[in-house]
Amino acid sequence: GGGAQPKNNLIALQDFNDVLPKGWWDKARAYRALMEEAMNLEQRFKASEESVKELKKKSKNLTEAITVVKKSTFDTGTGLREMTEEKANVDSYNEGLLRKSKAAVRKWEKHIVHSEEQLAERKTDLKRLEIKRKKRFI
Repeated sequence: GGGAQPKNNLIALQDFNDVLPKGWWDKARAYRALMEEAMNLEQRFKASEESVKELKKKSKNLTEAITVVKKSTFDTGTGLREMTEEKANVDSYNEGLLRKSKAAVRKWEKHIVHSEEQLAERKTDLKRLEIKRKKRFI
């Protein structure tokens, strides 16, 4: 029974060796190594496929981010242009007001000078009248 089993196995294996073509074990080992390499390559391919997917996703995100930045930059530029135009409009409006104000001031200065002259004339007239009145009573 039990002791004869390993002997039989050894004999069977040796018989098997005789039946196999020369170098079969080397070929079998080489085949196994190639299969392992193939599985390894498949795993690496899957991993690189995953990283390609990741890169594509990142690329898409970057493209979207760039689009957002471009739009934001464009909007900012437009906003700045509009603000500049508004400022120019306000400046020209203020300049207009300033011109009108200066003109009004000059006009009033003339009125004041004229009024002062009229006042001086009235004082002179008043003095003349007072002198005439005094003369009348003398």
